[in-house]
Amino acid sequence: MSVIIINSALIFVIIASVIMGIGLICMSYKLGLDEEEEKLNKMEEIRKLISEGRTVTITVKGNSMNPFMVHMRDKITLGPWKDKDIRSGTVALILDTRGNHVIHRIISRDFKTNPATGEKVETVTLLGDGNIKQTETATLDNVIGIMYHLERKGRIW
Repeated sequence: MSVIIINSALIFVIIASVIMGIGLICMSYKLGLDEEEEKLNKMEEIRKLISEGRTVTITVKGNSMNPFMVHMRDKITLGPWKDKDIRSGTVALILDTRGNHVIHRIISRDFKTNPATGEKVETVTLLGDGNIKQTETATLDNVIGIMYHLERKGRIW
């Protein structure tokens, strides 16, 4: 079993199983250096699998997507995306500008100016369904995958 961490402030870890049989375990705790490195390795592994056209199924941990996704009950399947998929309403796994991996709903797609280089970069802004104000931002390069479907109590939506 391996550990994947979703949020580094109050670290959320999700139970997941990858189509290839890689098991992931669920917990909440602060990370040591070895665990942080393991988290990065697993997220890179998920990114690689999705970029190869594979899907990853995970069990939801956390309440930021309530009521659409329910903690420890629902499972979501993530997979590759095309440009047309990145639009308002799509649920996506991203690496945000603060370095956190989150699964939230896209609320906008914009161009922003990179302060370091002055060039315009295409970004997405996301918001958890259960969040009132807190949003996350990511460049398109850091959109890892999108939600294909939700499984709840054995039914696929």
